[in-house]
Amino acid sequence: MNTDAPQDGHDLEAIGHAITALEEYIADNAARQKDELLRPKRFLIRTIVVCSFAAVFLLMIVVGIFIKDADAQAALIISGGIGAFICLIGGLVSLANDFAAAHIQDAAKPEKAYKRFFSAVQSGRSNAAYLALAPTARNVGPASPLPLEKVPCDPMPQTIVDAKSFKAYWKAVFRGSKSHSTKLTLQKVKKIQDLASGAAVIEARIRFYSHSATSAAIGGALAAAASAKKEVVVARKLLVRRDDRWFLMNGELAGDLAPALGDDRSSIVAQEHAEIARNIKERQKKDTKRTLLVVALVATILFGLYVGICAFRPNKTVWLVNGTEQPYDVAINDLVYSIEPQMVYDLPIDYGTINVQSITSNGLSAAEAVAFDRPFMQRCWPFAQHTLVINPDRKAELLLAYITYTSSDNGPEPSMNWLPPMLRHEFK
Repeated sequence: MNTDAPQDGHDLEAIGHAITALEEYIADNAARQKDELLRPKRFLIRTIVVCSFAAVFLLMIVVGIFIKDADAQAALIISGGIGAFICLIGGLVSLANDFAAAHIQDAAKPEKAYKRFFSAVQSGRSNAAYLALAPTARNVGPASPLPLEKVPCDPMPQTIVDAKSFKAYWKAVFRGSKSHSTKLTLQKVKKIQDLASGAAVIEARIRFYSHSATSAAIGGALAAAASAKKEVVVARKLLVRRDDRWFLMNGELAGDLAPALGDDRSSIVAQEHAEIARNIKERQKKDTKRTLLVVALVATILFGLYVGICAFRPNKTVWLVNGTEQPYDVAINDLVYSIEPQMVYDLPIDYGTINVQSITSNGLSAAEAVAFDRPFMQRCWPFAQHTLVINPDRKAELLLAYITYTSSDNGPEPSMNWLPPMLRHEFK
């Protein structure tokens, strides 16, 4: 690999200044002691809590093994096993993140150091990542806007001047846009150039995936996928190894290898923000149009499905009742049914006119028409269900009861009414 000056026309003066400031920092014991005060504990509170819960669930399993009550044994072992499995996975992930954050600077290679740095800011361990920055990267003033063209993001007004503002900057990076759900993934990190005096330039590919939160809330996964946007940002970072530790010369997601100095930095960032501001309204308009188009498409599909179900839904159930003490046959729409005395049958019958004919020794009686229909758009509406009862012999008495269920003992009494025998009863 090339060991000369960094490629792509980076500001050599800014890089030289950053390395000089780093060497002065390493020689300053007071500055190093100040950093030790910022250094986070080896294990985060969340790691300790999750691992503690895992230990409790494992203890439940042990107790369950030795307990004699079979029901209690099964409950303890099953609940303890499920809880221990979930907490152990979460604990192992949190422990891995703690380890990565605590060993950013002592990584063997610059690529590994940057991977751990990115993992630390992504998992909320920003203090550990902040300590891996060179002094000039800890106070750079206004932060550069994200170099995104497709994925929407809110303006980045944050300034990086201390650990708190550094944390706020990366929180805004991972949040992306308030109107979209954004996810970042570090795809690949590789070293592209070795420099003199223990420095290296690495290249990181960071994938942004974003979808409209409104579309997802209204149209679900289909709408979210339709509104999804993907983009890859290629960021180059300069890492310098001093005192057996790696230091990042720039703690932002993108930007120069080392921040520009003084007024030059503010001027550069102001120009970048102005360009982003010119495009942000146009992006928002396009996003709004696309969201409305997706919502309209989903609504049209759902409406079409509803109309299709109304048109081709399965036959409606009609109740057929024999109110006599004798069996007899009856023809319903030219289909003959044998019904037993005092019995109730459910028949699948299409909407429309139902022809009812009694079968006697003299043959079929004259057909009696029973209307059975509902407005087309209400056929599948769950809150407008009708019940139809047909009694060919006109001898069945139906009891109509209204019963109110309450949580108290002093609820209203049931209302019961006997209905006179009729060929057709419909309840709405």
